[in-house]
Amino acid sequence: MNPVNHVRNLYWVNYMSRVWQVKMNIKFAKSVKILILLVVAAVVSGALIFSGTLSKSTAAVAYAEVNDISVNGEVITKDNIEKNYANLPEETRSEITKKELADNLVGNKLLVQEANKRGVTVTDEEVGNYIEQAMTLNNIDRTEIERQLSELGYTFDEYKASLKESMSISKLLDQEIDLKNIRVSDSDVDNFIQKNQAEFQDIFNEGDPELEQAFRVKVKQKLTQDKQQELVNSYVRSLRSNAEIV
Repeated sequence: MNPVNHVRNLYWVNYMSRVWQVKMNIKFAKSVKILILLVVAAVVSGALIFSGTLSKSTAAVAYAEVNDISVNGEVITKDNIEKNYANLPEETRSEITKKELADNLVGNKLLVQEANKRGVTVTDEEVGNYIEQAMTLNNIDRTEIERQLSELGYTFDEYKASLKESMSISKLLDQEIDLKNIRVSDSDVDNFIQKNQAEFQDIFNEGDPELEQAFRVKVKQKLTQDKQQELVNSYVRSLRSNAEIV
């Protein structure tokens, strides 16, 4: 086997994983529990934590332009929408409109409201522990976080409040949706590869079992995330059906 091709194809598997991840973000986000976390809470890790979080609309957008939006009496301001859009990674902005972002923020607000309604709580200690772990993992300190937040137009307190909301959403989903026990079979993986055979033919032409196995793992991760996202989408749609959004 040509070692250059082997390295090239391993790189390609990782590249496709990143491509899929962008697509995941454009749907309805990804872990820590596949949701939408506003870009504020992405600063420590350098990427959207939830989902997220961004997706193409999971329901018809009830507003023609990006203006203030009332969700069960709580307002998402136009300025907030504009600010979050400006702070999205460039590759995400190229794939999602401001109205779609606004729709995601509405979904996020509905989930926070539902968490509050059900008495889901996150303590300041839990938030602090998460931030400490993130700082250790990324080898940065609070001063650096505050500097990055300032560049994005946010304060540290706003960051903590947004993170607290995202963690409450994660707890809500743990309580209401069984995301951890999603199963994807080998047959599911085979079917996906078969349907997309032309796109992935180069990998299997190499005759490299290690490469093929690495690719199958990536496919299984993608299919698992797809199933998780659909469960979350369905849950948010149920919240929307009983919400007053103007």
